[in-house]
Amino acid sequence: MPAVYKNSIVVGMNVFGPGEEHAHPQDEVPGGLPGDSRAYDARTGKKLWDFHAIPHRGETGYDTWPEDA
Repeated sequence: MPAVYKNSIVVGMNVFGPGEEHAHPQDEVPGGLPGDSRAYDARTGKKLWDFHAIPHRGETGYDTWPEDA
């Protein structure tokens, strides 16, 4: 479930509840979803930031994960 903080809507990776079907099955990938959380401006819809639970190449901590994580 999204969270609202001031003028931001924060969305976690899992935006559907246990036992519910994925709202966008076309977005599913064989290795699973990446676990990114994001925040959007509530008025404009513009993405404000994203957080990679598993760091991408060049981000702090990337070298601590297996290559195929």
